[in-house]
Amino acid sequence: MTKGDILEKDEKLAEERTYLSYERTMLAYFRTAFAALLFGFALIKLSQSETVIYVGGFLIVLGVFFFVMGLYYSPLIKNIRDYHHSIR
Repeated sequence: MTKGDILEKDEKLAEERTYLSYERTMLAYFRTAFAALLFGFALIKLSQSETVIYVGGFLIVLGVFFFVMGLYYSPLIKNIRDYHHSIR
């Protein structure tokens, strides 16, 4: 095994780690969005106070924001994967 083979293998592993980190970030955005939406709806449904209803509404808006951010990351992941496969 030559030094060039080792470097090529390291580059492939680095690309895979980068892809997986983007995927984890996207999934974290979706997970956070789901939790914020769920908690926001629960606060609105179970609360009697007007202030708590506003907090629940804010959490719903925040959940939608995180969901959109997760959708933003989704094409980035596909573009990264396609780019790395095209240069090989």
